[in-house]
Amino acid sequence: MLSDRERATWDQIRYRFLIEDPGFVQKFNPPPDLPPHTRGGTTTAQVQRILLCCAGVLGVLLLLAGAVGGALMIAMLGMAMLIERR
Repeated sequence: MLSDRERATWDQIRYRFLIEDPGFVQKFNPPPDLPPHTRGGTTTAQVQRILLCCAGVLGVLLLLAGAVGGALMIAMLGMAMLIERR
């Protein structure tokens, strides 16, 4: 929590930024008419894509190491993720 003095200093800094470059301040405020999922951040599809890539690389590494059972488990996990994704 800020003290009154710190809050006044913070307000002065914000006011100076707003006067010097209004576009800079507006970059941090998303437009209110956009739905929350379009304001940035990672989506579920992006996370699933990254996980599938990681599972593929891990499966290949396990096959190269000779762990066929582990590679099959990773392949089954990847297939389940692909099926769930559709």
